[in-house]
Amino acid sequence: RFAKNGTTIEHSQVDRKVGVGSDIGALAVIGEVTLTTNDYVELWVTNETNTATMTWYKGFMSVRPVKLV
Repeated sequence: RFAKNGTTIEHSQVDRKVGVGSDIGALAVIGEVTLTTNDYVELWVTNETNTATMTWYKGFMSVRPVKLV
């Protein structure tokens, strides 16, 4: 899920179940957040089923500004 200033944003959580250790699959996380000067956004990833190491194989993050009228 996304986090703003270190606090996770509940509605941005996405769960993905991996079939086997060599499984590679896509995952999209989408969310909206209002930012002001010095705010920051993070992507938090966690393994909630066991202590196995996770590997981030490839990723892309896009942030798009929206001007409020």
